[in-house]
Amino acid sequence: MANNNKSNTLDYAIDQYINALIYQQQNYGFINSYSALTSLSSLDISYKGNNERNEEIFLQNIKNHKYGQKAKIEYVQKNSNGTPAFYHVSTNGCKRPDYRIYLNCEPQNVALLADSFARVFGDDSYYFKFNSNQSNSRRSEQFVFYVSSDDLNGVCQKIQLTHSKYPRTF
Repeated sequence: MANNNKSNTLDYAIDQYINALIYQQQNYGFINSYSALTSLSSLDISYKGNNERNEEIFLQNIKNHKYGQKAKIEYVQKNSNGTPAFYHVSTNGCKRPDYRIYLNCEPQNVALLADSFARVFGDDSYYFKFNSNQSNSRRSEQFVFYVSSDDLNGVCQKIQLTHSKYPRTF
Protein backbone atom coordinates (compact mmCIF):
# COMPACT_ATOMS: atom_id res chain seq x y z
CA MET A 1 0.00 0.00 0.00
CA ALA A 2 1.45 3.38 -0.96
CA ASN A 3 2.14 5.70 1.91
CA ASN A 4 1.36 9.10 0.42
CA ASN A 5 -0.54 10.23 3.50
CA LYS A 6 0.59 12.97 5.83
CA SER A 7 1.25 11.89 9.40
CA ASN A 8 -1.25 13.01 12.04
CA THR A 9 -4.17 12.50 9.69
CA LEU A 10 -6.92 9.92 9.78
CA ASP A 11 -5.85 8.56 6.39
CA TYR A 12 -2.31 8.04 7.68
CA ALA A 13 -3.59 6.24 10.78
CA ILE A 14 -5.85 3.96 8.72
CA ASP A 15 -2.94 3.24 6.36
CA GLN A 16 -0.71 2.30 9.31
CA TYR A 17 -3.39 0.00 10.73
CA ILE A 18 -4.00 -1.79 7.42
CA ASN A 19 -0.26 -2.19 6.84
CA ALA A 20 0.11 -3.70 10.33
CA LEU A 21 -2.63 -6.25 9.55
CA ILE A 22 -0.99 -7.12 6.22
CA TYR A 23 2.39 -7.49 7.95
CA GLN A 24 0.89 -9.86 10.54
CA GLN A 25 -0.78 -11.99 7.86
CA GLN A 26 2.36 -12.21 5.74
CA ASN A 27 4.76 -12.89 8.62
CA TYR A 28 2.69 -14.81 11.16
CA GLY A 29 -0.22 -16.25 9.17
CA PHE A 30 -2.91 -14.53 11.25
CA ILE A 31 -4.24 -11.08 12.01
CA ASN A 32 -5.05 -9.65 15.41
CA SER A 33 -6.59 -6.21 15.54
CA TYR A 34 -5.55 -5.47 19.14
CA SER A 35 -1.95 -6.44 18.43
CA ALA A 36 -1.93 -4.30 15.29
CA LEU A 37 -3.29 -1.28 17.15
CA THR A 38 -0.83 -1.55 20.04
CA SER A 39 2.13 -1.81 17.68
CA LEU A 40 1.37 1.29 15.62
CA SER A 41 4.13 3.91 15.65
CA SER A 42 6.25 1.73 17.91
CA LEU A 43 9.61 3.14 18.87
CA ASP A 44 12.84 1.29 18.30
CA ILE A 45 13.26 -0.99 21.32
CA SER A 46 16.88 -1.91 20.67
CA TYR A 47 18.41 0.94 22.71
CA LYS A 48 17.41 0.83 26.36
CA GLY A 49 20.27 2.83 27.86
CA ASN A 50 20.41 2.49 31.66
CA ASN A 51 16.79 1.40 31.92
CA GLU A 52 17.64 -2.01 33.39
CA ARG A 53 19.51 -0.47 36.34
CA ASN A 54 16.94 2.33 36.71
CA GLU A 55 14.17 -0.28 36.84
CA GLU A 56 15.99 -2.19 39.60
CA ILE A 57 16.36 1.04 41.59
CA PHE A 58 12.69 1.97 41.06
CA LEU A 59 11.45 -1.46 42.20
CA GLN A 60 13.70 -1.30 45.28
CA ASN A 61 12.47 2.23 46.04
CA ILE A 62 8.88 0.96 45.94
CA LYS A 63 9.75 -1.80 48.44
CA ASN A 64 11.51 0.75 50.67
CA HIS A 65 8.47 3.09 50.60
CA LYS A 66 10.47 5.94 49.03
CA TYR A 67 7.29 7.12 47.27
CA GLY A 68 5.05 6.92 50.31
CA GLN A 69 3.59 4.17 52.46
CA LYS A 70 0.79 3.27 50.03
CA ALA A 71 2.80 2.70 46.83
CA LYS A 72 3.37 -0.94 45.98
CA ILE A 73 3.92 -3.42 43.17
CA GLU A 74 0.40 -4.76 42.77
CA TYR A 75 1.14 -7.45 40.21
CA VAL A 76 3.88 -8.62 37.84
CA GLN A 77 2.44 -9.60 34.46
CA LYS A 78 4.66 -12.26 32.82
CA ASN A 79 5.60 -13.02 29.21
CA SER A 80 5.09 -16.51 27.83
CA ASN A 81 8.74 -17.26 28.76
CA GLY A 82 8.13 -16.32 32.40
CA THR A 83 10.00 -13.00 32.44
CA PRO A 84 8.24 -9.79 33.56
CA ALA A 85 6.30 -8.05 30.80
CA PHE A 86 4.61 -5.33 32.86
CA TYR A 87 4.84 -4.16 36.45
CA HIS A 88 1.55 -2.96 37.94
CA VAL A 89 2.09 -0.18 40.50
CA SER A 90 -0.60 1.35 42.67
CA THR A 91 -1.57 3.06 45.87
CA ASN A 92 -5.16 1.88 45.83
CA GLY A 93 -5.24 -1.73 44.66
CA CYS A 94 -6.87 -2.97 41.53
CA LYS A 95 -10.16 -1.30 40.77
CA ARG A 96 -12.27 -1.85 37.71
CA PRO A 97 -11.28 1.11 35.53
CA ASP A 98 -13.69 3.25 33.56
CA TYR A 99 -10.82 4.61 31.47
CA ARG A 100 -7.33 3.74 30.36
CA ILE A 101 -4.72 6.34 29.53
CA TYR A 102 -1.97 5.06 27.24
CA LEU A 103 1.38 6.83 27.31
CA ASN A 104 4.62 6.31 25.48
CA CYS A 105 8.24 7.27 26.00
CA GLU A 106 11.63 6.17 24.77
CA PRO A 107 12.56 2.67 26.05
CA GLN A 108 15.58 4.05 27.94
CA ASN A 109 13.25 6.35 29.93
CA VAL A 110 10.59 3.88 31.10
CA ALA A 111 11.91 3.37 34.64
CA LEU A 112 12.78 7.06 35.00
CA LEU A 113 9.25 8.00 34.02
CA ALA A 114 7.81 5.43 36.46
CA ASP A 115 9.96 7.05 39.15
CA SER A 116 8.74 10.51 38.10
CA PHE A 117 5.09 9.43 38.27
CA ALA A 118 5.55 7.84 41.70
CA ARG A 119 7.23 11.01 43.00
CA VAL A 120 4.50 13.33 41.71
CA PHE A 121 1.57 11.11 42.75
CA GLY A 122 3.00 10.26 46.18
CA ASP A 123 0.25 8.64 48.27
CA ASP A 124 -2.52 10.03 46.05
CA SER A 125 -4.64 7.44 44.31
CA TYR A 126 -3.16 5.88 41.15
CA TYR A 127 -2.82 2.59 39.34
CA PHE A 128 -0.55 2.13 36.33
CA LYS A 129 1.42 -0.56 34.62
CA PHE A 130 4.70 -0.03 32.83
CA ASN A 131 6.63 -2.08 30.32
CA SER A 132 9.39 -4.16 31.92
CA ASN A 133 12.94 -3.73 30.67
CA GLN A 134 12.97 -7.50 30.00
CA SER A 135 10.00 -7.25 27.68
CA ASN A 136 10.75 -7.06 23.99
CA SER A 137 7.25 -5.96 23.18
CA ARG A 138 6.72 -3.76 20.16
CA ARG A 139 3.72 -2.14 21.83
CA SER A 140 3.54 1.56 21.16
CA GLU A 141 2.65 2.43 24.75
CA GLN A 142 5.00 1.94 27.66
CA PHE A 143 2.47 2.94 30.36
CA VAL A 144 -1.20 2.32 30.93
CA PHE A 145 -3.00 4.24 33.68
CA TYR A 146 -6.22 2.63 34.91
CA VAL A 147 -8.57 5.36 36.03
CA SER A 148 -12.08 5.57 37.44
CA SER A 149 -14.43 8.37 36.43
CA ASP A 150 -13.96 9.96 39.85
CA ASP A 151 -10.16 10.09 39.47
CA LEU A 152 -9.87 10.99 35.77
CA ASN A 153 -9.31 14.74 36.09
CA GLY A 154 -6.91 14.39 39.02
CA VAL A 155 -4.83 11.73 37.27
CA CYS A 156 -4.68 13.78 34.05
CA GLN A 157 -3.52 16.80 36.05
CA LYS A 158 -0.82 14.73 37.79
CA ILE A 159 0.38 13.37 34.43
CA GLN A 160 0.59 16.92 33.08
CA LEU A 161 2.43 18.04 36.23
CA THR A 162 4.87 15.14 35.80
CA HIS A 163 5.43 16.21 32.19
CA SER A 164 6.15 19.79 33.24
CA LYS A 165 8.53 18.74 36.05
CA TYR A 166 10.32 15.95 34.13
CA PRO A 167 9.90 16.72 30.40
CA ARG A 168 12.96 14.75 29.29
CA THR A 169 11.47 11.48 30.51
CA PHE A 170 8.52 11.70 28.10
